[in-house]
Amino acid sequence: FSGRTVISPDPNLRIDEVAVPVHVAKILTFPEKVNKANIAFMRKLVRNGPEVHPGANFIQQRHTQMKRFLKYGNRERMAQELKYGDIVERHLIDGDIVLFNRQPSLHKLSIMAHIAKVKPHRTFRFNECVCTPYNADFDGDEMNLHLPQTEEAKAEALVLMGTKANLVTPRNGEPLIAAIQDFLTGAYLLTLKDTFFDRAKACQLIASILVGKDEKVKV
Repeated sequence: FSGRTVISPDPNLRIDEVAVPVHVAKILTFPEKVNKANIAFMRKLVRNGPEVHPGANFIQQRHTQMKRFLKYGNRERMAQELKYGDIVERHLIDGDIVLFNRQPSLHKLSIMAHIAKVKPHRTFRFNECVCTPYNADFDGDEMNLHLPQTEEAKAEALVLMGTKANLVTPRNGEPLIAAIQDFLTGAYLLTLKDTFFDRAKACQLIASILVGKDEKVKV
């Protein structure tokens, strides 16, 4: 339930997000228990199987410990036979909580919790503002990703190890996750006295800011 690959920057991600390659998301699985609220989605994942994302790799029936590999067999039939209490080992999907780590782990901020976003590239990507606590750069560094296997572990990781809960160092309160490099240059250029924008450019800038969770915010 872990993966490792090269890292690269993505300023379009939030500081609490990490982009995970699709081929990694197909291997890392989470044991999702089937219930009334998610049974339709779980059936869709079972039909997709291990080769299509989002999909699933295994099914474990409620009354047995035996796992059924979805690469073989009639997936349509297995999806219809799915019952409450069964466990579907589904692929990692957008919104899953993951632990992100760069070695050597020199302090507690060397491993933090992020929200996964599955992307079609082949590297782990995150906002470069989070480089400092990981002591990371993008000259070939590799990082590790771990997928917690219970709801309790996911909740605990997000509350205690989330990037938004670790913006400053516990040593002296110095901020570690903050604007750097192009962020500072861009802010300077945007706020020069002789910088003006027409309506179209201003709307484009606002639209670029309001993405993800903020896309429905009224301005």
